[in-house]
Amino acid sequence: MLNFALRKVLGDHVDQKGSIVLPEKLRFDFSHGKPVQPEDLRRIEDIVNQQIKDGLEVHAQEIKLADAKRINGLRAVFGEIYPDPVRVVSIGPKVEDLLANPESKQWLSISTELCGGTHISNTRDAAAFALISEEGIAKGVRRITAVTAECASQAIKLAQLIETDINEASKLLDGATLEKKIGSIKNTLDAAAIPAARKADLRGNISKLEDQLRKAKKKMGEENIQKAVKTAMDAAEAAVSQGKPFCVTRADVGLDTTAVREAVVKAMNRFKESAGDGIQHRRVIKQGCCLCRCTSRRTQWLQGVGLAYAFDRTTQGERRRRQERSCPGPGK
Repeated sequence: MLNFALRKVLGDHVDQKGSIVLPEKLRFDFSHGKPVQPEDLRRIEDIVNQQIKDGLEVHAQEIKLADAKRINGLRAVFGEIYPDPVRVVSIGPKVEDLLANPESKQWLSISTELCGGTHISNTRDAAAFALISEEGIAKGVRRITAVTAECASQAIKLAQLIETDINEASKLLDGATLEKKIGSIKNTLDAAAIPAARKADLRGNISKLEDQLRKAKKKMGEENIQKAVKTAMDAAEAAVSQGKPFCVTRADVGLDTTAVREAVVKAMNRFKESAGDGIQHRRVIKQGCCLCRCTSRRTQWLQGVGLAYAFDRTTQGERRRRQERSCPGPGK
């Protein structure tokens, strides 16, 4: 059925180059000069599943090799030496019907080939078919790996579960949560043995989620800048009105150093003749940062202060590292 579907979708140039068939798994090598596109993989998979759904009888009969070669659309492994008589397997029509009118174009629409292997008696016995992967193994030779029966059903169900996860993730509003969820889904998808065409679709859906995340981050960044600038302006204005030489304040913008830096710059530009304005940004839970700046007028007594805090939560507990650089203040 797979051999037939490949020729129907990709063209008559497709020839079988080898195969391994197990009860619920198969590997099929065939001639084709380029990767098979996901949409073609979907069509191939659909054709096989339709034959399974149709419940076609599988017929096998040994006939003379010369008579077998006359059957229109008969498939064989190129270069293979077949015995005489040879075993012909037909899905749908009986072999004697093929021999009665071997040149009929009708046989081009069914799966018929020379094969000595074990076969099911009805296509319905395969239950389901899932094309898991397609790859190149040599120049002009591609390989398909597929599963049937319960393995195929499990692969299809897993694809549905991943799709559900992606749909649920698309409803998340928090950027950090969405980013973590996307990473988890991508890891699951990479390792999942699911239909190749569905996997390509799901990767596309994840790309859309990543676009959504980028837009959310951009929006959050703009909001953080507005929030940090307002905080800095209010703090600096209050310090100037009270005659204070500096101010320290907290901007609740997570770890967005871009927003903090923008806030400091704008506050400094607004109050150029005032004392140094330090804008402190801190996230208490695990890690934080601090950004300070002063006017050139204050460099005689304040060369610069830098604080960096890193909180590293490990299985042994929380470690803290502090690095501080300070300079003499007024009168020293």
